[in-house]
Amino acid sequence: AQDDLIIAGGGDALVEISGGAELRTDTSNQLIVARDAGSSAEIVISGAGSTWTELTQSIAVGGEGSATVRLENGASLASIIGVNIRALG
Repeated sequence: AQDDLIIAGGGDALVEISGGAELRTDTSNQLIVARDAGSSAEIVISGAGSTWTELTQSIAVGGEGSATVRLENGASLASIIGVNIRALG
C-alpha cells in the first residue's frame, strides 16, 4: 500500500546502523520487516548511541517471512507505539 515502509517485501535485506548513527522513520501506514513468505531480513544495530526510532507507527518484525534483530553494545530500537516481534512457528 502507499506510504508503507517494507524491508524485505519479497526478497532479502540487511539494515546496519552503527557507530552512533541514528535512523528516524516517520511512516504514515505500516512498517514491516520481512513482510512476504520467503523473504528474509536482518536488522543489526550496534554501538552506544546507535538507534532506530519509528516516530508514528509500530514496527512489525517478521511478517510472513523470517527476520532477525540484533541489538549490540548499547544500541536501541524503539517505536512510539511498540515493536512487535513475531515468534517462529
